[in-house]
Amino acid sequence: MKDDLQLQTEAVKQRRINGYGSTEPIDVIGLLMAQERYTFIRLPMTDNISGMCIIDGASKIIAVNSMMSLGRQRFTVAHELYHMEIECRGQGVICKKGSKTDSEKEADRFASYFLLPCDALEWFIEKYGVKEWTLEHIVRLSQFFRMSFQAIVYRLHQEEKINDLRYHELINANILDNVKDTGIDMSLYMKSPEEEMEKSYGQYSQLLERAHKEERISDSLYKQFALEGFCDERWNEMVKEALIYD
Repeated sequence: MKDDLQLQTEAVKQRRINGYGSTEPIDVIGLLMAQERYTFIRLPMTDNISGMCIIDGASKIIAVNSMMSLGRQRFTVAHELYHMEIECRGQGVICKKGSKTDSEKEADRFASYFLLPCDALEWFIEKYGVKEWTLEHIVRLSQFFRMSFQAIVYRLHQEEKINDLRYHELINANILDNVKDTGIDMSLYMKSPEEEMEKSYGQYSQLLERAHKEERISDSLYKQFALEGFCDERWNEMVKEALIYD
């Protein structure tokens, strides 16, 4: 299993390959859209699955669970990028919440370092003079680097910035209740809006979206084509396990 230093190095390298430095926020979903080979799909999946990925010929496909918060979806994209770009796993991968395999642990840690490199965390601490991690600091860090509140809390605990007691206090907090009257962008902590719940992006996806918008295919066919339109039996089997069907 790779250690933290290896994963940090790989995360920073991938940021650099895609034109990002080590302290700036990264638009991980926009990053996919800028690459011709990737297709990105949002669809409602069962609670225990955060996302999936597969290489289908010349195409790389990443799907995320739109029932999860935007912050979690962004983390899942970074997680799937590890499987695709670092592990180079051509077979289908379904990523289940709480999986303890070495591969899944590595992908989670890579995603955390990819979205929030160590240099960026230290930059934030210095910029805002953080001595003790208040809820306000954590929300600000979450908003700036567009990560879920839970992912930030986990990372701070991993880096020994907060102790066990504070970690358990924060990880069980209802973030929506805590920030609803602060005027910040709540979308990061909420599932996709209805119009974004079933949507795909990329060349194949653009054609599919147009047909759906022009009502040339039904909602059910749109969902079927979005997931089964890549002519790969492995993908179809993954879909059967993951998708919430109407």
